[in-house]
Amino acid sequence: MKNLFYNRLFCLFIFAAFFSSCSFFPVHENVLFSLPENSQWKVFVSSGEEFLVDGNSFTLSVVRNEPLALVARSVSSVKSAGAIYPINEELTEGHSFPAQVLYSLVLSSVNTDEQKMYCLSTFNWKRFEEECEKMGENVWKVNKEVIMKKIAGGTFKKSDLKIEKTK
Repeated sequence: MKNLFYNRLFCLFIFAAFFSSCSFFPVHENVLFSLPENSQWKVFVSSGEEFLVDGNSFTLSVVRNEPLALVARSVSSVKSAGAIYPINEELTEGHSFPAQVLYSLVLSSVNTDEQKMYCLSTFNWKRFEEECEKMGENVWKVNKEVIMKKIAGGTFKKSDLKIEKTK
């Protein structure tokens, strides 16, 4: 009888531990994000939020370790900055292109939310960001639509980051 009690208690413990770590219970955290300069920025978040920031930082409640794109545009100039959370908490010009790709993917996805989140959470955003950074300003000459389709289809390769030839 005592063994049955301990077996049930053990199973209950395992059950609780398993479900508390599942995606059914997302864990939110407040993250401090920084911008390149002290200015007024319009910030767009792939979760659907848009807001103005006066200064060079802001705090946002995010789901821990879930990919999130942040794109900021300066109100007073043509500068843009971006970041992909959880890779970066600093929005920079160099991270703007990858953040815009993720932002556009989230907004334009025709897949179900479940398929979209699977694709976005399994893609190696850190490596993508590193490859885009290596290209410097030339990354803006890449066909963003083609890149988005390949990422969404799960067929993206590093060699797909090609500069589009002008006609």
